[in-house]
Amino acid sequence: MSRIEQVITEIEEFVERCKTVALSNSIIKVNKEEFIALLNELRQEIPEEVTQSQKVISNKDSILTDAKNRAEKLILDANIQRNSIRDEAKRKADAIVLSARKESDAIMNEANKLKSQLVNENQIMQTAYAESDKILEYARMEANNIVYDARNEANSVRQAAISYTDELLQSLQGIISGTMVESQNRFNQYLSSLQFYTGEIDKNRQELATSIVPADQNTQE
Repeated sequence: MSRIEQVITEIEEFVERCKTVALSNSIIKVNKEEFIALLNELRQEIPEEVTQSQKVISNKDSILTDAKNRAEKLILDANIQRNSIRDEAKRKADAIVLSARKESDAIMNEANKLKSQLVNENQIMQTAYAESDKILEYARMEANNIVYDARNEANSVRQAAISYTDELLQSLQGIISGTMVESQNRFNQYLSSLQFYTGEIDKNRQELATSIVPADQNTQE
């Protein structure tokens, strides 16, 4: 039971203890000082209840702010991880392409050396050209295959990173939605409770206002 409810109960008990006016069962005589003291105490307790309701609202904002901060951190971590995976895939692809180019250049250099050595031998030179062209074609094919595989690997890594990030964001969205619903329900329950107490206070004040008669207006008990 809150302090406001206790004060209301004390007022009710005070009214029950008061003596009725002669020839009346509903009109009573009250001690003005004691009654005013109870009303003042009730008036002092009401701001405290309002302060508590403000704390509930503040806690709601704090929960939403914390959820937002956690969401931003998860998104930041996901972006960092995605960028790291993408950069690593690009680095591997670049290394593969560079290795293929070096190997192709080495083969072409070797073929050019062979061509220079056989320049005076027509038949041998033609054979060398044909062999060199085969080697170069093979090298181009191998280089193209390596680049193609590297790009496929990079695309696969990128797709995996996107899927992982989407799962994180979906999970985060569920957490935020659940937190907002729970906070809103608690706030609505507390607001309903405050409205109920306000109605009870108004009803009791109206009852008291219709039943109080100042003590100096009647001389008989």
